[in-house]
Amino acid sequence: MKSPYRNYETRLSMHASYDHRILRSSQQASSPSSPEYRAFQTFIHYLGLKQHFTQADFVWNLNAKSLGRIDLHSFRKRKDQYYFYKLSEQGKREMQQRIISTMLYDGSLSIVQCVDMPDECQDFHNARIRTLSTLQSTLQKDFGIIARNMLQSHQSLNQLCQIADGVAPGIYYLALDNGLSLEALAALDLIAPYSNQSSLSPLWELNRLRIRKYSLILNLSREQLELLHQGLLQ
Repeated sequence: MKSPYRNYETRLSMHASYDHRILRSSQQASSPSSPEYRAFQTFIHYLGLKQHFTQADFVWNLNAKSLGRIDLHSFRKRKDQYYFYKLSEQGKREMQQRIISTMLYDGSLSIVQCVDMPDECQDFHNARIRTLSTLQSTLQKDFGIIARNMLQSHQSLNQLCQIADGVAPGIYYLALDNGLSLEALAALDLIAPYSNQSSLSPLWELNRLRIRKYSLILNLSREQLELLHQGLLQ
């Protein structure tokens, strides 16, 4: 006699097989060696860094592996997955640095521009990577310029970092006149915070957020900052 539950049992079997495939796919994606896992982690870092550079109160950790309720399912629904897969192929450090450069250049840009950078953004990224490769010597050179300016102008560090004209701190003008690196401005902000000063200048408001946010992921040690600070006090 044919079981009245045969069709139901067949459907259960089919669903069980489907659920098993989904589970197996999820397990494969959770493996660090899987392309989907790397693409998903790129997605996480993209969202985290975009929020980091555009939201004043949000700080991203470059070692983080999750972000709120963002999960693999939400990633799989995106139509721009290709770009996350593409960027993930470059390795974690290069992936992060390209996103950082893109957000520093223009926080409104998308993952598409992180992969296919506009020419000026690509130039900015290349220059920033060169600076990072010689970061210690670049900071020493730039802080030497700052120290000489303080001596010549008879200004203290606090005076140099204050907004005196209602527009921007003196260090900002010094950086523009002498081609100081963004890394030097970020490092100085960790020593003598000046990016917390607001003004009516839209340009300074944009740049003070960039400087502050960059300083939080520049990964300078306390010892490095102390040496740079001592050089300004001599």
